[in-house]
Amino acid sequence: PLAVLLAACSVGGVHAQCGTVTVPENRAVPSGPQISLNVVVLPATKRSVRRADGVFYIAGGPGGVDTELVPSYAQLYAAVNVHRDLVFVDQRGVGGSNPLSCRVATQGLSVEELVAACLGVTNGDVTHYRTPDAMDDLDAVRQALGYARIDVWGGSYGATAVQVYVRWHTETVRTA
Repeated sequence: PLAVLLAACSVGGVHAQCGTVTVPENRAVPSGPQISLNVVVLPATKRSVRRADGVFYIAGGPGGVDTELVPSYAQLYAAVNVHRDLVFVDQRGVGGSNPLSCRVATQGLSVEELVAACLGVTNGDVTHYRTPDAMDDLDAVRQALGYARIDVWGGSYGATAVQVYVRWHTETVRTA
């Protein structure tokens, strides 16, 4: 069973609850390398009318960092946040979720050489940093936070990711 420990934090001046959820990098090998997913929750501001389904936001990109959007979305969705928790999860490979980075000299390298060089220095198995993996991560966070069903919202690439989530985890979606 997954567990998440949330603690009071501030993200860009917005009071929130922050924590991590640890998942297998490769779900086919649950005892293999683990990665931590960065999670920020803006709890419903009026607990007496809080609804059970949180709103999970998925950033664009691909490669957008969800938690960097907390200050903007706290304002944009303040009316929704009155009665629903807003949940932000950095997808694996970006932000605070085992970011994959490549620091190699790029001058004079072809695209093929650059990709080969980067694959040799990343801190993860890049074959498990795909949208389906990230959507399984989102569902792991849903479970860890105790939501039976959620609302998922995404723009740009996030809208595509939402479609993958809905296809793979239909029974857990209230709205998309």
